[in-house]
Amino acid sequence: MKKMARIVLIALLAVVVASCAGRKKMQENPEITAETGEGITAGIDPEIQAFMDANGIVDSGRYDLSNPLSNKTIYFEYDSSSLDAESDMIVQFHAQNLASTGGSVILEGHADERGSREYNLSLGERRGQTVQDVMSAIGASNSDVVSYGEEKPVSAEHWQNRRVELLY
Repeated sequence: MKKMARIVLIALLAVVVASCAGRKKMQENPEITAETGEGITAGIDPEIQAFMDANGIVDSGRYDLSNPLSNKTIYFEYDSSSLDAESDMIVQFHAQNLASTGGSVILEGHADERGSREYNLSLGERRGQTVQDVMSAIGASNSDVVSYGEEKPVSAEHWQNRRVELLY
């Protein structure tokens, strides 16, 4: 039964990642890239690694891919509310978990300080809505979106402030 659940999850992830195949990868943070080899996680489940390899998903170092559900922050590119393939995969894991448990989540959208306050509030809302849409498509429809725009930065690094936080 456990093996069947994994197969279903991998199939769902394949469909979503295939739809995201043309999206560009986040490369703003030069310290964490596939080229430097940093962020390559040891201990990833072989089935997850095979799925990543088959779909061209590169470990950027932003997420702990050995335990996808431990990642409760989803990162975005500058001035974008689109998920890259790696972030989309993490959202899929959370959606599958929420759909199976019937749990709920608050999706807090954030932006870096570039742009007006109003624009950043809107961007944070769009980012939260993107995550909510992916979750709803999997059957995890019990979520609320809140936007804080640029009001709650977590780092001086811009890329870490462009995020959606999942609060269970």
